[in-house]
Amino acid sequence: MNTVRYDQRQASRSRRHGMSTLYALVYVTLATGVMAATGQLLHSVMRASDVDRRLFHELQMTQLVAARVRDDTSTTALTLIPDEQHLNLQNDAGTITWTVNDHMLTRTQHQEQKLESRSHFRFRHGTQLQFGQENEQIGRLRITSPPLAWLPSAPTTSTAGDRYVDIIIAFPKLAD
Repeated sequence: MNTVRYDQRQASRSRRHGMSTLYALVYVTLATGVMAATGQLLHSVMRASDVDRRLFHELQMTQLVAARVRDDTSTTALTLIPDEQHLNLQNDAGTITWTVNDHMLTRTQHQEQKLESRSHFRFRHGTQLQFGQENEQIGRLRITSPPLAWLPSAPTTSTAGDRYVDIIIAFPKLAD
C-alpha cells in the first residue's frame, strides 16, 4: 500500500511540474504583449507631445508677429504694400520694413538711413507668408501653415486634423 501512495504522489508531482512550465510560458507571452502595447502607447504619447510643442511654438510666433505688426501699423503715418513680399511703414522717426523670405519674416527698422534693429520670425518649412489688402482701409498678413502630421506615414489630406491652417492678421492701412 505504501508503494501505491508513493507512486500517486510522484505522478501528481510530475503533472504539476508540467503545468507550471505551461503557465510560465503563458505568463511570459502575456507580459510580452503588455510590454509591446505599452511601448506603442509611449511612442504615441511622445510623438503627440512633440507635435504639441511644435504647434505651441508656431502659435506663440504668430501672436508675437501679430502684436508687432499691429504696434508698427498703429504708430505709422503711411503704410505701403508694394507686393505680397513686403510691407513698408513710414513715420517721423524712420521706416519699418517687413519682408517675406521663404518661411521667415524679417522686420528691419531704419532711423535716419541707419539700421536700428532687425528681427527674424521663423516658421515651419512649408509655411506660406503673404502680405495683401482686404480693402482700401485694411491690410493683411496671411500665414498658411501645412498640416502637422503626427505619424510619419500619415496622409496630408482628407481628415479634419490634416488640413492647412490659414491665419489672417488684419491691420489698418492708411494710404497707398
